Parts: sequence; structure tokens; C-alpha cells
Amino acid sequence: MICGSTPPTAGRRLRMTLFASNTFVSTLGSGLFLAVSPSYFHTALGIPAERIGLGLGAGALVGLVVGFWLGRIADRFGAATTMCAINAWRVLGYLGLVWVRDFWSFLLVSVLLLAVDRPAMPVNQAAVGEVFDGPGRTQVMAVVRALRNIGFLVGVGLAALLLGSGSPAQLRGAVVVNALSYLPGVFFFWWVGRRTSTGPAAALAGIGTREILRRPGGRPAALFSGCNLVLMSHDTVLLTVLPLWVLDHTSAPSWTQPVLLGVNSVFAIALQVPVSRRLRDGARAASSLGLAGGLFAAAAVCYAAAGAFADPSAALSLLVAGTCLVSVVEVVHLCAFTELTFTLSPAEAPASYLGFYHLGVNAQHAAGPAVLTWLTAGLLAPGWLVLGALYAAAAVVGGHAAKRTALTLNGVQT
Repeated sequence: MICGSTPPTAGRRLRMTLFASNTFVSTLGSGLFLAVSPSYFHTALGIPAERIGLGLGAGALVGLVVGFWLGRIADRFGAATTMCAINAWRVLGYLGLVWVRDFWSFLLVSVLLLAVDRPAMPVNQAAVGEVFDGPGRTQVMAVVRALRNIGFLVGVGLAALLLGSGSPAQLRGAVVVNALSYLPGVFFFWWVGRRTSTGPAAALAGIGTREILRRPGGRPAALFSGCNLVLMSHDTVLLTVLPLWVLDHTSAPSWTQPVLLGVNSVFAIALQVPVSRRLRDGARAASSLGLAGGLFAAAAVCYAAAGAFADPSAALSLLVAGTCLVSVVEVVHLCAFTELTFTLSPAEAPASYLGFYHLGVNAQHAAGPAVLTWLTAGLLAPGWLVLGALYAAAAVVGGHAAKRTALTLNGVQT
């Protein structure tokens, strides 16, 4: 468990305010960028869509390799200091996209940028553990996720104004705004990094994957990480698989997808903090995964059934019901995952362990869209049922693996 002394209330409040402001600004930029980037790369620069996917996929694959080394670096120099460097890299990388003129320059910048940007989440979580020690860390991460959803929605709204009449120069300006949105993070993490001790981890420079596997609890920890490859499917379903399913295999109205995204955003913003308060220890977090598995299986049934109705209103009702269930699954899983990974990360190498636990999550981001799209588009309704069954099984196994890891790694029964 990550250790440290509880900061004074006033200091904690100041850090939380600055951290929240930094999160909102950076995710506003991200929402703006993600919405305008297809038009910028494809329309303004003339890069074919399949090559855009190739460049982004290559960066994600390199990020799988780089991610664990980031954890070791964070244990050596401190997670907050490492996040300062990551945000500086993001500023330079996203600014580099302004000078992209062809596919090869796009590929180079994408790989260099995404190799650090994609696997940064566990380092950010470790930084939260440094800055906000104690049982409130999971709630801090929940507030961060809620603010990310709000910032993302604001950024997407700004992008809608640009896409209506956006010239290449305006689209390029949006890319610059996104790059500059990471500047507050550079200064915030530099500031807290100077005031946060990294403890005994600094002397060990982190540990490697093989050493984690050889340690007590290594095998169930690996199983827990692997189960999250499946448990993170809710993200891929909402952003990639469901939009294609709605368009190609249901009779739902053409405006259904924005409605589903709106439903998900409301749940994500409203439930993050209340759920995190309920899952404030490893026992509750591990047990909640079983609930998430059952809800996802029910959602899969709703999505599969939506494709069988010719009536648009019936299809829409089933899609909304399924999205409500998946949105609850998303919140429960992310809150449980945050609490469990904090609890199961020893004090001598927290960022290394967090990077290890995120391997399954990163693998889902890299391979999930292609695999799950093939499963649902290729097998149709039975594919959804297979996915629901796999998710429910992974939830049960993942919860059990987390309990086994806690028993052997930390000596804490959950």
C-alpha cells in the first residue's frame, strides 16, 4: 500500500483545487482535439483514413512497451516529477502535429507522442498517491474522472463550432490549443514534485515485470491485470463498437448515438464520487466486480435484442437501457480498479505495480476495437452474448484474483 503522511487540510484543499483545474483544462483540450483531429488529418492534410489508423495504432503498440518503463522511472524520480516531464512531452508532441505535412511525418510524430501519452495513466494515478495519500485517493481519482467527462464535453462542444465552418488554419489552431492545455500540468506537477518525497522507492529505481511475477502474489496479480483486458471492454463498446452496431445492425434513428453518449456522460459525471465513497476498501472493490459483470451481461442482451426489432422506438429503448447498464459498469469498474490497484501496490515500487496492473487496460485500448468489432459485426447477436459471458467470467475471476493478491502480497485479507 502506498504510504505517506496526511497533508494539512488547507494544503490538501489547495492541491485538490489546482489538480482539478489542471484536469479540466487538459481534458477540454483533449475533447477539442479528438473531435477535430479526423478533419484536420484527413481533410486538411489529405492523409487517408486507413493510414491515420495505422499511425495511431503504431503509437499505441509502442506505448505498451514504454508504459512499464515509465513506472520504473516514476519510482526512481517520483511520479509527480515524471508527470511533469510527460506533460512537457505532450506539449511538444502535439505542437509537432502542426508541422505534419504527409503520412511519414504524421507516423513519426504519432509514435513519439503516443508512446508516452497513452501509458501515462498509471503514472498519473501514482502521482495522486503521492500528493493525496490515505483512503481519499480513490475519491480524488473519481473527481478527476468526473471533471474529465465535463471538460471533454465542453471541448467537443467547442469543436462543433469549428467543424461547422472551420478552415485548415482554425483546425490547426485547435491542435495548438490542445497542446497548450497541458502546460498547467507541467507547472502543477513540478510544484508538487518539489514538495513530495518519493520515499524508499527512489533508492530502488522500480522493479521489473519478472521480479513482480516472482514475488509473493505475482501470479494472481498477473491474472488480475489480464482480466482487466476484458473488463475494460466497456470503454471500447461505448466509443467504437456500439456506434457501428447502431448504424449497421439496428433500426434506431440516425440521432441515436449522440443520445447514447449523452446518457453515458450523465451517468459518468453523476456517479463517480458516490460510487467511490462506497468502494473505499479492497473488500468492497473486489466484490463489486461481480456486480459489474452481471450488469454488463444484461447490457449485452439489450444490445443483441436491439438488432432484432424493426420498430425504431423499440430498438432505441433497448439501446438506451443497455447504455444505462454499461455506464454503471464503467463507473463501478473504474472505481474498483483504482481502489484495488492502490491497495495492491507496495510502498517500495507503487508506480511499477500500477504500470503492471494497467498492462491489460493498455492492451484493450490497442487491440480491443478490432477484436470486439469483429466479434459483434461478424457474429451479430450471438457475438454480444459471447462478449457478455466473457465479461461476467472475467469479473468473477478478476475479483478472486485481487483477493488472492491482497492476501499474499500485502497480507491484508479483503
